[in-house]
Amino acid sequence: MMNSAETHVAVSEPNYGRGARPPPSKRLRYSIDFDAPGQDPQNSSPSSITDSVSLGATPRLLSSALTPAGSMDPPLTPGASSTYSEEGVSRAHVLRQAPVSSPDIRRMSVNSLLSGPPGPAGPVQYAPPSQRALNARTNLCLSEVTTYYGVDLGLPDLDLGLNDDTNAIKRVNEEPESLAAEDNISVGESAEGKERGATGPGAYYERPVPVRIPRDLEPLPAKLRENPMNLLYFHHFMNHTAKALVPHDDQQSNPYRHVLPQMAVKNDNLLSLMLAYSASHRARLLGHPEPSTRIAHWVQDIFPALRSALNDPTKSISNANIATGIMLASLEIVSPTVFGYQIPWQRHLGLARDLIADRPDGIRWTRSWTEEDQVRAFLWSWLAYLDVLGTLSGGRHDGSVAWILEYQKDEYEEEWDEIDCIMGMTTQAVYVLAKIAELAKECDALRASDPPAEGKTWKPPKDIVHRAWAVENEAMTSMARPPQPCKHLHASGNVARWEQREITALNEAFHWAGLVHLHRRVLAKPSTHEDVQAAVLKIHACLSMVPLGSNAEACILFPLFTAACETLEEENRALIRARLNSVHRIGFLQADKASGLVEEVWKTGQSWETLLTTEFIG
Repeated sequence: MMNSAETHVAVSEPNYGRGARPPPSKRLRYSIDFDAPGQDPQNSSPSSITDSVSLGATPRLLSSALTPAGSMDPPLTPGASSTYSEEGVSRAHVLRQAPVSSPDIRRMSVNSLLSGPPGPAGPVQYAPPSQRALNARTNLCLSEVTTYYGVDLGLPDLDLGLNDDTNAIKRVNEEPESLAAEDNISVGESAEGKERGATGPGAYYERPVPVRIPRDLEPLPAKLRENPMNLLYFHHFMNHTAKALVPHDDQQSNPYRHVLPQMAVKNDNLLSLMLAYSASHRARLLGHPEPSTRIAHWVQDIFPALRSALNDPTKSISNANIATGIMLASLEIVSPTVFGYQIPWQRHLGLARDLIADRPDGIRWTRSWTEEDQVRAFLWSWLAYLDVLGTLSGGRHDGSVAWILEYQKDEYEEEWDEIDCIMGMTTQAVYVLAKIAELAKECDALRASDPPAEGKTWKPPKDIVHRAWAVENEAMTSMARPPQPCKHLHASGNVARWEQREITALNEAFHWAGLVHLHRRVLAKPSTHEDVQAAVLKIHACLSMVPLGSNAEACILFPLFTAACETLEEENRALIRARLNSVHRIGFLQADKASGLVEEVWKTGQSWETLLTTEFIG
């Protein structure tokens, strides 16, 4: 809430709930060899409540088997490795390795996948904050002292030459009392049954939105001072778009709200892209046409300027240059025709990677957590999220996410379980997804270069199978660690405000989605394979913990799409449609594209990879 000193300037939730050889030790198996020597009988006993899953059968995603958000929930992971419980306590059971030649396979029941081992659950417990969190006492947060400019009425932007830019912000000499506390509206209002969107009860534009800009950003650049429409878009990004980009919005922990604006007011190219992104989001939120001419005017010279900077050995690459490269990719994802000519978002991501590679230390940061460290950490999270999910989305992707794994060498293991407030998952999860993405890309290339004979199914070589098992072990180990709030919340004292329940579920959903990709695209298992369907079931269970319209819903598209494309029953597809419709109301194009792809997969029975062109799923 920004209720501090200011100056005045004239300008029904639906319920949502692994090859042929056993893996190395600690690998979770849904196909358990109960006769194998060395197997732990206690961990191998199937549930007596439901019928077992037969060979190759698809676990039925019965609504009654999944607990809706807001009620007492079972752990999200199987008893072999459960990280999630209502109280946020980890209880891990790891199955020992079965022999490679296990001949007799019996199946675990669906209920045993949804329940954890017995035992008392304790209170919420968080690990002590890491040293980096303890150092985070000076965040790049903006002051609550603001300048008031008027109100945004939610009117359409008729575009350059037609729109009345001068009067875009309604000048109200004194801010109406009814709006005084409305500047910090949450993206989601589902807890009170309100519908999220642009207009209507509980929506962003239910009433005029006061335009207030933190004084820390003053003096504003001429592009904002001299054009109220630009100022409106700048405010819209900070006050609404930025909140819709993260799973947990907090004034101290959302760098889109404070780090990016501070960089933008000092760099015209970055500011132009920020305005263009905001304009695209606001138009889609309101159901208006994009102001395409205005956006094109903002962005026309940026890509050549960045490429020129990269090719000039006399110029150093700044953080703003890197942020501009990442924002180019982000804008192309939400508005593919913004540049007037086709430059795929993958190319922009490649430019951002090149900019980072051109700096001797890349975007590495220290444990001192200085302002420079915070900016670099933000840029890493932002690009890593786009790059990993972009690679897993398939399609044209000439680059590699191996650069992300280089940063794992500098990580402190004690911080692997911190859920990144930008990505909605732990840093360890990002490394796991990056390894799966690289394996999937390698297998895609092998399939294309040496396709199987007609009537035969492509199989991965043994070295890839063993690498896949190793990554699966990492994923299960990662999920067995109880996630912790990010360093920003530790530093600000706002840990109590962390939506632990839904953010933990979101983190776990990312892990299971990665495992679906591992089984389908790397180990080449069919969609109907029990290992695939068991992981899909887990994603549904995780997403049942994320309320419709909540902040965390902003980051569920990748696991939701992954599960949707492998969901076989119509009753569960209806649940997916409802969730996709809710995500659509956030106002980003990729949700609509994902929804269209899902329907095409269901209609044709084709694999989603064969239908994908330039879509970004995330």
